[in-house]
Amino acid sequence: MAAAGVGRGAGARQHAADEHFRKRAFHANAQVFELNQRHLRRLDSKLHAGPLQLAALALPKVDSLSELPGGTGHLASERLNDISAIRKAIEECRNQIRDLSASLSEAQEPAQRRADEGDDRRSSTVGTMLGYR
Repeated sequence: MAAAGVGRGAGARQHAADEHFRKRAFHANAQVFELNQRHLRRLDSKLHAGPLQLAALALPKVDSLSELPGGTGHLASERLNDISAIRKAIEECRNQIRDLSASLSEAQEPAQRRADEGDDRRSSTVGTMLGYR
């Protein structure tokens, strides 16, 4: 009989240790999630404030180069081709930055929904425990 009691005490301690570990893992996971979300938001913000704005600023300046007088014949044609190639490259960079930014936003949305659902579950559990449901 005494042996059975000792076994139950060890089982209870193991259960308590498992529960403590589960809570620590949950807390660590929440911290990693929050750090990841902050990193994604910061990266998205830097893309908008940096390269995307620079590309938007560069396009009108490149366009104004084609309006400058200069050269005739083959040289003028070459210059216009170069300006067109530069414009296309800037537009491609801008489009890639926008696509990357959209991907970052999409990555945040499911994570935010999961966080909101977790908040709803916790609120529901607390409400049930307090007798509000």
